[in-house]
Amino acid sequence: MVPQSIDVAMLGIRIHTGDVATFGEMTIAIVVIPLVYALIGLTAHASFTKLSRSPASKAILIVAMAVITAGFPFAALSAYPVRSRLTAFVLSYHAVLGFFRWVEFVLGRGPKGSAASSFTFAAYFSYAAEILFEDGKVKRLSSRTAACTDLALRAGFHVLVFLVVNSIGRATGMLPYAQGHEYLTSLPLYGWPKTLPALYLQTCMVYCMMGLVMLLYRLVLAILRVDSLVAFKAPLVRSTSLREFWGRRWNLIVHNLLKRCFFEPFRAGPVWQQHLGGFLAFLMSGLFHEYMWLALHAARPGSSKYVFGKVTTFFVLQFVATAAQAMMARSPLNRVAAMLPDPVLTCLVTLAVLPFSPLFLEGCFGMLREINDALPAVEVQDGGLGLKSLTLCLLSVGPVAFLSRRSSLEHGQRPLKYDTRPSR
Repeated sequence: MVPQSIDVAMLGIRIHTGDVATFGEMTIAIVVIPLVYALIGLTAHASFTKLSRSPASKAILIVAMAVITAGFPFAALSAYPVRSRLTAFVLSYHAVLGFFRWVEFVLGRGPKGSAASSFTFAAYFSYAAEILFEDGKVKRLSSRTAACTDLALRAGFHVLVFLVVNSIGRATGMLPYAQGHEYLTSLPLYGWPKTLPALYLQTCMVYCMMGLVMLLYRLVLAILRVDSLVAFKAPLVRSTSLREFWGRRWNLIVHNLLKRCFFEPFRAGPVWQQHLGGFLAFLMSGLFHEYMWLALHAARPGSSKYVFGKVTTFFVLQFVATAAQAMMARSPLNRVAAMLPDPVLTCLVTLAVLPFSPLFLEGCFGMLREINDALPAVEVQDGGLGLKSLTLCLLSVGPVAFLSRRSSLEHGQRPLKYDTRPSR
């Protein structure tokens, strides 16, 4: 039996090993859920392309597939009470990816080759990482060994960063300098600026959780010599504008889905249509987060706080800010901003995102607290971290900048004329 904690007296620390049962459940979910959605995708593609011939039958299949994809997480949660809301997060995240990839397939907007066969579509439909295609075929890595080594090293460093963030979160209840205020939206002006460390810490936790899991998914593909999209490009430490943060660094998997489904149809039109495409992308981002937060609430209805509309409001506000930046691209203010050092611009981006982030973070706060208890952490045996908590919080994502220096150049994207597309 694994001990819950290990004291290292010489270093004055206690290592919390976490909840093995909860960790096992999350691991099983990360492995099994893609297999379930692969079966759904395989059946749907085969039925759509080979069995359904009339427009009416195809329409019925399209709707039925969307209902099954979106409804499966709630059916699973009602049938099996999960130990952790992170399992509900994994369920709902795969449902979101599957739903939008199904929309892509129906509209004919998916990557060329992603629906070449039922098995290819099932893999693309179900996997959390985005499989890349080239000339209508799955893109193969030129060097499997180099790719696996690189991804393994990045995953290892992300584990260290996560350990730092989770340790701070465990010591402070995810609320450094804001203890006693679990729901920051109840405070005047969301407690700003006193709540800045807490908001930044929670944002780091979301990034570490998503970034690490995406690297592990990509590592599995690399072992199979399949190339995949870089999901995160150091958004917290290298973004120099809101457009860059949402459009070229934060969760590019969902970004690409929203781009193909909602932005591309309006891209060639006049400016107002480009604004409409950007707004639809942000709006859909807000709505699918509403869906995911509802799944988290369904997993723990008695101990979570979910209010419909808050996370959508957050993304609409981000659209307004991003659109305003796009409209000021040739203004004197933008020319002044271009002369500022990149670290200063990154701080300004952080200050632009964090003030309204309680609207986003409130729905997943309970999950972040559960992660504190379920996964390993280090406790300093002096009764608290105090100022160290804030210092480590601000420095914990520093290694990610180094790790992402090369990945930020992978699969580079040319800036669009109007780039306001969001992602998860």
